[in-house]
Amino acid sequence: MEIVRLENGNVEMRDGGVFVWSMPQLPTEIRPIDKETRDHVKLFQNDGRVEYLYVDEITETQVLPDAAVPFSGSVTDLASLMSSDFFFEVVSGGGGGDNIYNADGTLTANRTLSAAGQNLTFNSIDEFRQTIISFLEIITKDPTRPDFFSVVETDKAAVTLKGVNLDDVTEGELRVAEDSARLVWQGFSKVSEIDLQPNSAFLNYVDTSLNRRSFLKLENRFLTLRGETGIAPNIVSTEILMDSLSGQIALEAVGPNGISKIELSPNIGDGTAGVKISGVPSYADDAAAGVAGLVQGAVFKTSGLGLAPLNIPGILMIKQ
Repeated sequence: MEIVRLENGNVEMRDGGVFVWSMPQLPTEIRPIDKETRDHVKLFQNDGRVEYLYVDEITETQVLPDAAVPFSGSVTDLASLMSSDFFFEVVSGGGGGDNIYNADGTLTANRTLSAAGQNLTFNSIDEFRQTIISFLEIITKDPTRPDFFSVVETDKAAVTLKGVNLDDVTEGELRVAEDSARLVWQGFSKVSEIDLQPNSAFLNYVDTSLNRRSFLKLENRFLTLRGETGIAPNIVSTEILMDSLSGQIALEAVGPNGISKIELSPNIGDGTAGVKISGVPSYADDAAAGVAGLVQGAVFKTSGLGLAPLNIPGILMIKQ
């Protein structure tokens, strides 16, 4: 029998080169058992698995990519070899040698991490600190509640934290990168989001079941507050836009019948502050506005088709 440690850390037992069994690189208690009839080494892994290595069956050992080495030692020699070159042993003391886990669960100098389905081993704390891992995922689950779990993901771009509830189909996520951060909660039809960028901050809420959306956007010059309902082309929306550079404030309402807008500005073109209004309907006079359906208190302007003095276009009026 041959014992082979693969380059990914897993250990295989082979018989004449034929695969027999494999053990992953987990913390392992290695116990030599000296029997008059048949000496063997007993391996206890922290996941509950147990395997036996019978000394009289082992012909060679190999740590890839190195060449195989013939074995003809005793049971203690085999146990020592497993501890030093093949497995990270669980010990009761303070740790040392090639051990990475103490019996109380604390780590010694060496470290093992699982990343992208493989085990990564480090020979020293400095090597552990300096090693760059392209992707790492940690999933935490409660066996009694399989619909609930949390995930921690790290990659070269960002760190992501997730909490998932498959029962209610809800998920919360926080993603932090070097130049951005995003916090999102989403359910069956609703999404709440905060998005932070170097030059902007964005707060958004969407309810797809009602076709509604509202958001607040902050930029280095603009502040935008907007709410909308409906599906194009029948969207009804309101928006407030503030421009700190020009000093303008714009209030806009949009619907299927058109757009109305009021702008407050420190300069309306003639060097003076004032108000700009767009989307004001035109009628000959108050009576014509009423016939058209304009409600009391609504603003309109004269069309120039009324009797004097309303025969001049552009006079602002309030419906009586």
